[in-house]
Amino acid sequence: RVLILLDRSYLNRFWCNYEAFLAMQTAYEEGVRPAEDDSRYSVLCLGAAREAPQPHIDALCDWKVSTTQDALRILASDDIEVTNQCDKTKQIDKLGTMNFDLTNLWEQTRP
Repeated sequence: RVLILLDRSYLNRFWCNYEAFLAMQTAYEEGVRPAEDDSRYSVLCLGAAREAPQPHIDALCDWKVSTTQDALRILASDDIEVTNQCDKTKQIDKLGTMNFDLTNLWEQTRP
């Protein structure tokens, strides 16, 4: 279970968004797709986000309906900040192959 500590800057940070996207996905034979329930995460608003939590939660929950292709496009945006650009590049590359990798792993587990 993932505890999302949501503040006003959360939606501009790469690692926060990457982890939120993954928390809101489920793995299937063909790769990941949006999870059907909210059981994998909880949200706690901090700081100024506590004053008006719903708009922040609504923006965060856009990840609930996002595909891997959506995530790749959004996470690659210049306004999504990261301390080490190399991390962003590597993780976006990894996310780009995740569905293929999961499909291969699923195939290997079949009798």
